[in-house]
Amino acid sequence: MVNYREILRLRSLGRSYQQICVSVGSSKSTVQEVLNLAKVLSISWPVGEDTSNETLEALLYPGRAKQASDRMPIDFPQIHRELAKKGVTLSLLWTEYCSEAEAAGRKPYMSTQFGDLYRSWAAISKATMRIQRKPGETSIPEHMPEAHRRYLSYNKDEFLAWGTQIGSATHQTVESFLTSGKEPEQGFKYCSGLTKAADRYGKERLEAACARVLVFSTEPTLRSILTVLKNGQDKIPLGSNTARKENGAAHHRSHGITRGAEAFRKGGENA
Repeated sequence: MVNYREILRLRSLGRSYQQICVSVGSSKSTVQEVLNLAKVLSISWPVGEDTSNETLEALLYPGRAKQASDRMPIDFPQIHRELAKKGVTLSLLWTEYCSEAEAAGRKPYMSTQFGDLYRSWAAISKATMRIQRKPGETSIPEHMPEAHRRYLSYNKDEFLAWGTQIGSATHQTVESFLTSGKEPEQGFKYCSGLTKAADRYGKERLEAACARVLVFSTEPTLRSILTVLKNGQDKIPLGSNTARKENGAAHHRSHGITRGAEAFRKGGENA
């Protein structure tokens, strides 16, 4: 296989075509073709450490994968342009892509593969959305905090699908997180916290914790869910005496003891 990574790296160092050919053992025409395709797709060095030559080949030469698997190729630049439009999601574009594949008599990529391939292309090409921002804000991933760059790769539909796989309570919690914040990134942050909780405590415990919190609040918070998991309250069946006592104690801790005006007038409760 052609060493696409090394070709991109050497070119970024200013090496000539001839020097690159000697180094990677490929013909001059191959090196030129690879670099021309990379330029068209806005792929440049450095690329991620986990970006293999196989991944680069699939991006540079989708036709080769097509011949091997008869898959419908993905127009990544077009997908990226469509995602910049209001209300357009990766899930919607995948549905349209499947329709195009069916019409062409080709086999489409599965939803997860479609999303993974697009994100790989976006990361390698360093593609960014053209979004109107306030003065001082940045849309360049390299200029953003690491956590915020990570949220750019998240997708509302994928979080909802993940929540459904865990259970109805988790799905309801995900929906609440995604609609409660002023900015999408805020909801993505909370949903990301849920996925980490599932990894740490297990999916069944997360579902039980979400169900418990939803009994007492229609607007669950990540903090309350993590508290339930940390204290093991998710292991206590809802409706048990222990659960009622713990929930009652939590209620008093959060609201305090309320004394009536009559008690104060009479010096009641040792006031």
